[in-house]
Amino acid sequence: MKRWIPILALLVLLPMSAWAESYTTSTCCLVVDYTATNGFVWMSDGTDLSDLAAGTTNTRIIVTDSAGKIAKGKAGFAGSGTTTVGAEMSPDPDFSIGAAAWDVVDANWTLGGGDADSNGGSGFLERSNGFAVGTFSASYFAQLDVTVRNSGKVTLPYNGGATSRLYAEAVGHFVKTFCHVDSPTGDDKMLMYSSLFNGSIDNNSLKRILTPGATGLYVVWDSVESGFNYNDTSGYSIKLRTGGGEGPRSRINRRMR
Repeated sequence: MKRWIPILALLVLLPMSAWAESYTTSTCCLVVDYTATNGFVWMSDGTDLSDLAAGTTNTRIIVTDSAGKIAKGKAGFAGSGTTTVGAEMSPDPDFSIGAAAWDVVDANWTLGGGDADSNGGSGFLERSNGFAVGTFSASYFAQLDVTVRNSGKVTLPYNGGATSRLYAEAVGHFVKTFCHVDSPTGDDKMLMYSSLFNGSIDNNSLKRILTPGATGLYVVWDSVESGFNYNDTSGYSIKLRTGGGEGPRSRINRRMR
């Protein structure tokens, strides 16, 4: 019996691990501030992450993208209230200024008079440095109204990345959330693209998301691995380790996409 006592004592000292349910969802938008290390994890489809909140810096969070790139930090408090957004970043939301508001207007576009018309060709509307330069990554909310659509498709305001792009292919109001990572050159273009679009658009909008609301989780980030995908359509794995001291006391593992 004596030979089992050290083994039993060791088992008592080992940390206990309990894994919560796994589930999938649409998009996890990870935000990391460049000048500080504060940010948040937020699900753009409204999935509630507030139950992961710790409220202390003793709770570790690890976010892994589908390629195995990792962001690590300390989980903090849940957000509160509703998601808030910053000032309008589009240079001409209602197209009342016209071509003068944009740095590039390709030949298919005619601007002014309260809308933008495309003649069925393909081309860009472009505003250089259209994003909030100085933020390592940030979450943005884009909107667009398609008032006439005869053929083709057109994007909402975006940064040129395929995972940040949403094509509108019908008349209606369209919205898209995405994360933008600053270019090292600071030339962060805001774009709208016509792909053989014949029709008219209005009310283009781009605003930075400032707080995640009650369904988000604030995080103090320690490190973000180079090449981490902030708009991973294949999903993320989030692990949360709670407890203080040297060892983990519990873990929560969630797969998100």
